[in-house]
Amino acid sequence: MGTIDETTRRRNDVVHRTDRPQTDPTGAMQEISYVWAKQAVDTVGHVCLALDELVVQRMGALKAENDP
Repeated sequence: MGTIDETTRRRNDVVHRTDRPQTDPTGAMQEISYVWAKQAVDTVGHVCLALDELVVQRMGALKAENDP
């Protein structure tokens, strides 16, 4: 959850403050490394894949409940 929270915070900084921190919106832009960004994107991607699997499973269960 920490990676997701940090990624969401950073996304908001980028979108709303040109990548300046919420604590100092007029300050310098934050540095970012390729490794950090790659890990964040991979983590979000894995969460999306897991959620997709859960939705498919749940939809299958609901369909089975409603089929005669």
